[in-house]
Amino acid sequence: MQFFLLGGIFMGFTLCGVYLWRAYLTRRRFFSDTITFMGYLGIEIAFSKNQIGLVIERYGAGFCEPFRNMITAYKQIMDSRADITRDGINEILWKRLRPDERVVVADLLYNLGRHACAQEEKKLRTKNVEIARLHERAIGEMRSRASIYLKLCIILGIGVVILLL
Repeated sequence: MQFFLLGGIFMGFTLCGVYLWRAYLTRRRFFSDTITFMGYLGIEIAFSKNQIGLVIERYGAGFCEPFRNMITAYKQIMDSRADITRDGINEILWKRLRPDERVVVADLLYNLGRHACAQEEKKLRTKNVEIARLHERAIGEMRSRASIYLKLCIILGIGVVILLL
């Protein structure tokens, strides 16, 4: 019976580490999906001249859940013909974004579809550089912090199990 309890304690610590690791993975995927979506959007605007809502419908399903939820909510705002405000954009952003990241992503969404095609492409290229910088930072944090947290939780689990033996 004691071994089951100790195994459960170890698994609890391990699951905490995996949860923290997955949080960093999701942040990295969020920015990766943002860059991919901006690439799709740039191609669709430049060559096909398709509307943003159509691009979201066409490509939205393959993205990670936080990004998919964000652009789906953005499309719903567009479909309702409501005025897209900065406050409205801030409400649909993923809650785990840091303040500086929220500003960049909110500005990207707020400015979508507000300019002519040539200006829109230029804005997308500019935002792509900023998002790529955030993506690189998320990759660095995942490599350093996420693996440390996972290993630390596993080691803590082992330590607690040894102490309880």
